[in-house]
Amino acid sequence: MGYFHVSMGTQVLKTSRSLTLGWIYSFRYGRKYVQKGNVNNVEAGQMLEGSSFVTNAGYSNFGLLVGFTFNSKNFN
Repeated sequence: MGYFHVSMGTQVLKTSRSLTLGWIYSFRYGRKYVQKGNVNNVEAGQMLEGSSFVTNAGYSNFGLLVGFTFNSKNFN
């Protein structure tokens, strides 16, 4: 049970500029959380506070990486 993150990419260099392209993927699985304030099966005495409920939660994320850099002249 844990977090996983993978990123890959490449960088194309020219004289005064560079272009970066890549992808990013991350996910998490198998973690149990206590969800407080759940409104399932609430008794009359618990209307404002709800009840605790254990649930599994995870996520999956995919992204594209695009970057551009322009290097200006040095004025030393």
